[in-house]
Amino acid sequence: MLGGLALLVLAALILAGVPFAAPARAATGCPGVITQDTTLTDDIVAQVGGPSECIRFGVGGITLNLNGKTVDIRPLHMAGRAIVVDGVRDVTVKGPGTVLTTYDNAALSPRAFRIRNSANLTISGVQLLNLDANGQPEPPGKRVGRGMDLEMVNGARVTGNEVAYFGRGIYLLDSTGAPNFDTIASNDVHDDTIDGARSFGIGLLGSSGWQITNNRARRNGSRVNGEAGIELQTGSNDNSVTGNRSNRNLGPGITADAGTSGNLIEGNVAINNGKAGVGPDLADANDPPSPNTWDPDNRCHYEAGSVPSDVCNPGE
Repeated sequence: MLGGLALLVLAALILAGVPFAAPARAATGCPGVITQDTTLTDDIVAQVGGPSECIRFGVGGITLNLNGKTVDIRPLHMAGRAIVVDGVRDVTVKGPGTVLTTYDNAALSPRAFRIRNSANLTISGVQLLNLDANGQPEPPGKRVGRGMDLEMVNGARVTGNEVAYFGRGIYLLDSTGAPNFDTIASNDVHDDTIDGARSFGIGLLGSSGWQITNNRARRNGSRVNGEAGIELQTGSNDNSVTGNRSNRNLGPGITADAGTSGNLIEGNVAINNGKAGVGPDLADANDPPSPNTWDPDNRCHYEAGSVPSDVCNPGE
């Protein structure tokens, strides 16, 4: 009797057009190489024995739309890379979406985003986090690896991303900005720290012609090594570092290594970095006078090296 009544009610609901929730769909495994525009329709969880490069661009000129989904390569531990671009150009990784890793072995330095030999690349709106198996941030002392690693890239737009809990956040190596593809902007890089190697939120090594603007860098670097929130490393010339907020980093807020020149650092807020009462907030390791331009409109408390003495003011 009750069974018959239940069937009658079910039939009535169907006739009335009442929607029923579909069963939850299980996450899919890594697709490996993609060769056409791809929009994720499910979360991805990497499987041991599957592709170690979870998503690799096989051709240029295509877009990966994360579509609000999560790419979780934590099961691969140190052996996994989330997204790889190598030898192809004009590709886009479009958020919103989340990418999760577990990198915790200080003897290795894996890359979550491995971008190499590319040009005119766009990465936007991605939340990239290095978490343990329980979904908690890897603690200081276990944070390693690089969030987004761009090597030998000629032109990129890296905008509106969050990169956190790695050894290094966003790193450009031997890369050059190109017209309309010269922007590292509006990213939130935080808690990227390791004492055993260089550590920073945003770093440039041998990289020139970039606009580093409107980023937020906090709790990055290393007090032991004196590393910074934003670093211009040796051979990085003619970059513009403007409008960033680089505060409360373990080392300085913004630094330029010896062997850098022609960089413009202006309109940034860099306070409460390094050691209390000492900082520094801004530092330049070149011999004075600095070959870089440190504009007095930076808001900071303490400078070091060849940063001119009128740039920072402890009362600001």
